[in-house]
Amino acid sequence: MAIELQVAKACEHEKIPPVGWFNDWFEIILDQVGDPRRNLEVSVRICDSEESCALNRNYRGIDKPTNVLSFPADIDLKDFSHVLGDLAICWDVLSTESRDQNKDLVDHASHLFIHGILHLLGYTHDDARLASFMEKIEIEALARQNVADPYRGL
Repeated sequence: MAIELQVAKACEHEKIPPVGWFNDWFEIILDQVGDPRRNLEVSVRICDSEESCALNRNYRGIDKPTNVLSFPADIDLKDFSHVLGDLAICWDVLSTESRDQNKDLVDHASHLFIHGILHLLGYTHDDARLASFMEKIEIEALARQNVADPYRGL
């Protein structure tokens, strides 16, 4: 078994990258963090604001859409230990943020995808030290594809 990445597009937007793009970033982030596993599965859902809001409300108690939500798998069964979890990326929010922050849309999508994958791998930003560590990983992974530091200028 190799990396298995499933991408479901629940909304229509320009510039949603093909599945191969997500797979390339998945490989980069696993390499960046030194995770030797290559038998992993992640499902990605590209959604709109309405669906993101419902997910955020139901799972986090926050009644507004957000750019990316991570749902780590809670599976202890040996046969399913390769399942990392699910990501929901709201393309509406991502598009608005990239425009408002004067960032390239696909570069911003790269950052959010990496951010979500890191959460599935167990990384958090619960305090300043952990946030700094996670941001460093994101910046270095993005730099491998010549994507600018997403935190510069914020």
